[in-house]
Amino acid sequence: MNRSSLSLSLLLFFGCTDKSDDTADTTGATTTGGATTGTTTGGTTTGATSGGTTSGGTTSGGTTTGGTTSTTGGSTTGGSTSVWGQEALDEVEQLASGHFEGAWEMYGLDAMDRPVSAMTWTDVVTAENPRIEGERALVDVTDVMQFEEWGEYTMSWIEGVLINKDGSAGEQFMEIEGELTIITEIAPDRYEYAGEVTSQDLQYVENVTPANLISGSKYTTKVVTWADDLQTHQVTTETTLEYTDAAGNVDTVSFTSMEGSHQQFAE
Repeated sequence: MNRSSLSLSLLLFFGCTDKSDDTADTTGATTTGGATTGTTTGGTTTGATSGGTTSGGTTSGGTTTGGTTSTTGGSTTGGSTSVWGQEALDEVEQLASGHFEGAWEMYGLDAMDRPVSAMTWTDVVTAENPRIEGERALVDVTDVMQFEEWGEYTMSWIEGVLINKDGSAGEQFMEIEGELTIITEIAPDRYEYAGEVTSQDLQYVENVTPANLISGSKYTTKVVTWADDLQTHQVTTETTLEYTDAAGNVDTVSFTSMEGSHQQFAE
């Protein structure tokens, strides 16, 4: 894995699904680890999900001179300490080296299936306590969101990088309230994951309800660019819905349901 960024830019609303109202059936999308959608504000779950961010730089090993060296699953030869999982740990340590500021917009569909703005928000994301736990390098993430309508709302989760058996960095992940999502790098600095379409996603879609939804899919893409070892994430979610209209006909509509960005700033 080259210099990469994890999911902070995708996580914002992603993963806060009200499980008690998750009634929309989903087919045609592959969800790894149960990706969830919706934003919980004051007990009400609405919305889409924006981001997470774990990031990059590839470093292996390290040199220890004097003192005491703590090595996790690694080996020490002649004063040079090779830490198992170091590459993945370097990625999450980069994430914790600054903070991210973002701006987001979610969209719905009107009665003519035309995209309309549903809500906008900004956020500030910080990560701390980079560490290795088992076969994962991870950080604790806090996202403070600001909504014009609802005011401030804070979310917390963990995210990081899976560690391969040989100690190299594997795929990225994020985990919210026990729900694990794997994020796949489909090209250098380009990531994608699939999410379920739930009833919360349909709240701003005029013609589709859980009752008339036949199938749905949702794919989020994150493109990462770098400047002075700091990241910017451009995040887009594309949603496709197949449903039965009022006349009994089967219609399919695809639209951009969420887009936004996160920019990293050094502390």
